[in-house]
Amino acid sequence: KAPGNKDVDILFKIGNTVYYRECKCSLQLDSEKAPATARKVERIARLLEGTYPGCQVDAAIVNMAWTGDLSDMKGVKIEYMNEFFDRLEASITEGEYESLGKEIGRRIISDATHS
Repeated sequence: KAPGNKDVDILFKIGNTVYYRECKCSLQLDSEKAPATARKVERIARLLEGTYPGCQVDAAIVNMAWTGDLSDMKGVKIEYMNEFFDRLEASITEGEYESLGKEIGRRIISDATHS
């Protein structure tokens, strides 16, 4: 939980920067969900600034797509998985990312059919 008892999806610190990412599988949010998501990210970013004085807070929506055309949602930066992995200095290619997703899907289907 973030300050103010808000759930956060991804929160980590590298150096003097606190990174907060709200994870969305789809950016096709309805007319109420998009503004609510943007407000949540902005609110949590402000709370984190108060909780980590002296640190820079980098807040964004991270989308599960490898790349995309949208750069922001209601004024909140959008980061795609290629950018997210680069930030973490993780050497993952688009093909490896897709293969991992397919493997996770196969395991979920397999577990569901064997339950």
